[in-house]
Amino acid sequence: MSPIKRRRTIKSCKYCYEHKLKCNKASPCDNCVRLKVEEQCIYGFNKGNPLPGKGHQGSTNDVKVAHTNRTVFKTKSYYPFFSNSINERVLSASDGDEEYHFKGKLKGNEITNFNKLEIEMMTMADIISLIPTNKASMYLIVDTYFASVDPILPILGQNDLSSTVEAVYLSLQNEVIAEIPQICLLFSVLFAVSYSNVAKGEIPDILLCRKYYSAFEVLLKEMNFPVKPSLEALQAFVITNFIIDPNMVDFLTESSMLIRVAQQLGLHKECFYQMSGKDQQSLRLLWHYLLYIEGSSSVVAGLPFLSSKRMYEAVHMASIDKSQHGSYIAFANGRFAINNFFRIIMTLGDLEKAPRKKVLSGVEKHLNRLYANISQICASIRSYNTSHGEYFASTLHIFVFRAHLRFRALLSEGYRTEQIIVSKQTNPTVKAFNVEEFLETKHSFDVLTIQLSLILLFYTLRRLIEQDCAVYDWYTRGSTVMQYLFVVIKDIYLFPSSNYAFINFPPELQNSASKDIIECLDTNPVFSKFVLIEELMKVLEIKLAPLWRGDDLYKFFLVRTIKEKVWKVHERLVRQNAFELETLRKCNLFQAGRVHIDLIKSLNFDEFMKQWEFDKTQFDMEKILMNWLSEF
Repeated sequence: MSPIKRRRTIKSCKYCYEHKLKCNKASPCDNCVRLKVEEQCIYGFNKGNPLPGKGHQGSTNDVKVAHTNRTVFKTKSYYPFFSNSINERVLSASDGDEEYHFKGKLKGNEITNFNKLEIEMMTMADIISLIPTNKASMYLIVDTYFASVDPILPILGQNDLSSTVEAVYLSLQNEVIAEIPQICLLFSVLFAVSYSNVAKGEIPDILLCRKYYSAFEVLLKEMNFPVKPSLEALQAFVITNFIIDPNMVDFLTESSMLIRVAQQLGLHKECFYQMSGKDQQSLRLLWHYLLYIEGSSSVVAGLPFLSSKRMYEAVHMASIDKSQHGSYIAFANGRFAINNFFRIIMTLGDLEKAPRKKVLSGVEKHLNRLYANISQICASIRSYNTSHGEYFASTLHIFVFRAHLRFRALLSEGYRTEQIIVSKQTNPTVKAFNVEEFLETKHSFDVLTIQLSLILLFYTLRRLIEQDCAVYDWYTRGSTVMQYLFVVIKDIYLFPSSNYAFINFPPELQNSASKDIIECLDTNPVFSKFVLIEELMKVLEIKLAPLWRGDDLYKFFLVRTIKEKVWKVHERLVRQNAFELETLRKCNLFQAGRVHIDLIKSLNFDEFMKQWEFDKTQFDMEKILMNWLSEF
């Protein structure tokens, strides 16, 4: 006789059931609304048909869900280098719904498998049990945090965090529940350190990351954040989400909310810092980081800032002392200054033609002052931080070149109208695309755009090969420079013998270039770009590709494919100039890159890619090529 099976009606929605969340049975339920997965809030489902998630291998015959039409607003600066007809075609694509579907599993860094939606429901006892029992162990984690995360995101005072640790452990010792905001802040530190350790390869899995993040989310909900403002919760939210998304791609809607929370707490008023009772430097940095996040996420989306210049000027910058920690503050202030320049240029597209021309001269003067300011900041960083100064200085140079490139794009884009696009259902047919046809189009870039892209890529190589900077791998993985690689590769395809002598670079770029970059350009101004592309792509392939998720990895794979096609076209030229290319490879910067690669465990990228298969109906090569240009 077969055993009796207990059959109970499942009252939770499908998403909550599959992710073991407590469902309030609303339609849609609170969890699905909070996590923005309302389409998965389904009741009366079959238990035997789980939602796709980790460990679920989708069938090749999976049903394709048709997406409903939705209205999407795109600004004219979002795809700045394209004509109205091309822009219209690109904007019509359903980029918001696009996903990459894999049948295999990426054997890269485990950090690529982290999913913010995989949240475990926990009781307060479960959460407390995750705190290290030994206070000394917690302080070791705090030390790691200040070594690997604080240099990039210095928004916590060390004494303030130590006070939080003491308060939490005193409560545990007395067997009483500590303040929930303090526990939440502690878990943001635990998560950040765990995530950073996985990114640099010290921890082989993300089990702790998932648990710490789940505890953090449960505590936020318990505090009713952001409805009920809390300084500790605000700091915890920024730390946790920034380390997951250092490029601030998904911060657009949350960033404005965070500024409102900060205003409720009083961070936008100078008088707040005198009476807060906490480290003033870190709190000033917190306010400016919130403005930085809002601005950066706006730039990514091609939108003007929501925050005003007055908000930027209302709170003094953190002061810089001559110490290693001072170099971290200098690095932060440099990013804030670049972001403030972005605030100006992201409004240029909205100006009428006549006043726009009058404004441009003022913007160019601001840009020249910005270059001078960043050069001074980089000099102080190198002086105060002998171990990692070059890493931070190179990063600032890259950011200012990105700002200059975006300004160039807005100058050259012509006068286009804004567009409101209705996204269509994805076409199930494979869209054929000829890479060579795209390369052969007459669309080319001006000399300054190529010069900026070259020096940006040189500094990217310098940044990636800096020694003893693995602690920042969680942040370095944001170096998704595929569109700049594409710009230079296309220029090589169209004009392989173009001479980019350093003496012809504009003064602001000459003053920004380091000696090893100048050496490369002076050794051979024609073929230095060939060797730069080769060496940088090798470093990206072995160092960052394992940290990238599917979309970034495929973009890199695509640009590598294009590079190989271009090199094949110019095979004879490369062969005839083998001696010049070999001489270039002996330059200090390129030699350092080779040494750095030898220090990293070898990775066969072709075998790495063979383990994947992707749904070609979702992979529009032309659209990706155009997206590379969208951040200029």
